[in-house]
Parts: sequence; C-alpha cells; structure tokens
Amino acid sequence: MLLSILIILTGIAVILLAAAIRFGFRIDRDVKEIFFSYLLVRVVIDFREMNGTVSLAGIKIKKIDLTGKEKPAEIKKEMPKEPEKKKKFRRPEFGWSDLHLLKSLIKKFHIKYLALNISGGLSDPYKTGKYFGIYTAISGILPKIMRHINFYPDFTTDNLKFDGKGLIYVRPYDLILWVIKVIIKKRKWLFGESLYLRKKGASYA
Repeated sequence: MLLSILIILTGIAVILLAAAIRFGFRIDRDVKEIFFSYLLVRVVIDFREMNGTVSLAGIKIKKIDLTGKEKPAEIKKEMPKEPEKKKKFRRPEFGWSDLHLLKSLIKKFHIKYLALNISGGLSDPYKTGKYFGIYTAISGILPKIMRHINFYPDFTTDNLKFDGKGLIYVRPYDLILWVIKVIIKKRKWLFGESLYLRKKGASYA
C-alpha cells in the first residue's frame, strides 16, 4: 500500500516538474493579448477589453476586470499610527557574475516561435535614442532572442507601435535546478570572500 502511494506521488511530481509553463502573446490590429498556461490552467489578459480570463480545462471559471474601477469603500475612522522606524536600504549590487547567471536563466526558456516588431518613438527624441541604444546593447548580449525582435526608431513621432506573436516555454525542473545552482554559487562566493578577508586581516596583524 505504501509503495503504491509512493509510486503515485512520484508520478505526480514528475508530471508537475516536466509539464511546460507557457508564456505567449499576440499583438495585431484585432488582438492585443498575453497568456500563460500550465497543465489545465490558462490565464489570458486582453488589453483591448482590459480584462483577464482564467480557464480550467478549456472552461472559463473567472473573469477579472482590469480597468481599475472599484466600488466605493466604506469610510472608516483612521486610527493614529505609530511612527515607523526607518529601515536601512542597501542597493543590490549587480556584477558580471550576475549577468552570467541571468544569461544562464534565459537559456532555460525555449522559443517555439517569436516575432515582434516595434516601430515609432517617444515624445522626447533623446528618450527614443536612449531606448534604441539599450535595445542594441541587449541585442549584443542576447543575440539568440533579440534576433526575433526588431526595433525601428522614428524620431519624428511620439507613438510606439507593436506587432507580432510569440510562444515561449520553460519546464519547472529547469528553474529549480537553476535556483539550486545560484544558491550553491552564492554560498561558495561568500565563503571564499570570508576566507580572503580573514587572510587579509591576518597579514596586517
């Protein structure tokens, strides 16, 4: 009996870890939507109608209004709040090692099809040029993905147009293995840094 339960649980775990998580979008004259699906669950966000739909096995079970219109809330008496203690904020550091980890994460995602065209510009030509420069830089870092994305800047307009479609998928076990790899690498780096600081302190003693 116990063996049967273990076999069933193992089978379920394999299905959950091996099933693809799919992300997609479609943008054209008639449709502007993005979607997410995993096993029998599918979530679609329609930017024309400004709503979201959740489906289970092809059956719509929930519709979400994204217009931001909320029912007026009841007026409640506000209680005096105690002054909050200021928390120290530490800006996260980003280095080349982190960029390498980011690239390794992106490699876990597989492209089934992807074609996106961006044309136009922003209200300020400087900003248009700035974002085109960012696009060019990312194209050099991630050429396999960015070759499917085209950006045609127009410095005489203040309107951006998007057109295309895509479907990208990733498997949960790939994400879990990537997280484990990052944790191990960070721990090794912290351990190595602490040893270096100890040796440096000893040398100045």
